[in-house]
Amino acid sequence: MMEPLIDTTWRGISGLAGGVIYLLLKTELSPRRAVTVCIISVLTAVFLGRAVEQLSPVPLPQEAIGLLLGIAAIKIGTAFADGTVFDVVRRWLLGGKN
Repeated sequence: MMEPLIDTTWRGISGLAGGVIYLLLKTELSPRRAVTVCIISVLTAVFLGRAVEQLSPVPLPQEAIGLLLGIAAIKIGTAFADGTVFDVVRRWLLGGKN
């Protein structure tokens, strides 16, 4: 009965740790953006943690998966917000031409 709650809690804590690591690397963020970063990392780790754990070819502990998901979610989210993902896709589709 408590097992799913404990798993979800550990994933959330691991995702929060991923968000905090990102905040330590990006010190110029505003407080509002910092809170958003942590919320995104926790939600990603909680909701995608089980799926990634089942699909992973390498058996990783749930804490490591949560930490990696938290960091990955922030990096992907900021890439979309900055527009860098769209630049990469555009360059790829155009064959390296701007």
